Amino acid sequence: RPRVLAGKNDIGERLALASLELDPDYVNAWISLTFCRNDLSSVIGRQTGSETARLDKLEEALEANDRAMALQPDHPRVWMSRAFVLGNMGEVVRAIEAYDEVIALTEPRPFARALRHRAKHLAARSQLARATLDLNRAIEQNPADVEALVWRGLLLDMQGDRDGADQDWIRAAQTDGRLFQQHASRLNDRAKDRIRALFSRR
Repeated sequence: RPRVLAGKNDIGERLALASLELDPDYVNAWISLTFCRNDLSSVIGRQTGSETARLDKLEEALEANDRAMALQPDHPRVWMSRAFVLGNMGEVVRAIEAYDEVIALTEPRPFARALRHRAKHLAARSQLARATLDLNRAIEQNPADVEALVWRGLLLDMQGDRDGADQDWIRAAQTDGRLFQQHASRLNDRAKDRIRALFSRR
């Protein structure tokens, strides 16, 4: 079998398709194809400026995921790749349900990435307390999880716990300053202003 990449580019897509020509029931190749097409949808959207082209690629990703699901419906990465695609389609409720499956299948130590992504989707639906619990679990598994610390800081700030938010943001910056800046740049303008004010006092 050709080596299968996790995603990011058309080379990964071609390798996954080549592998499937040799073995159409190779579930990892269908999973990889889902991730690759999900990643490529963003590239296509940027390059063409076409939302239709982006969504068409996501539909292709979902079709690949359907094939993986038919082969192994209890595989956590099948559900993980599905959650990514649904999230990029704007299907937030269905994406949360897919992350529910990932987490249930990987208990008692669920994928931190699934916890982080589910938390973001829950927060988008104003389920801040439940989202915070997911980030708590991610940080318990890895106290140096900068992304989880940054986003938990945001949620704590939104819930009025400014001291808790400050502590998380300081801890994230001390853990890895570059990663902290990367994730902090994706927060809303209010949170960015709070972070600037916080570090200007230090």
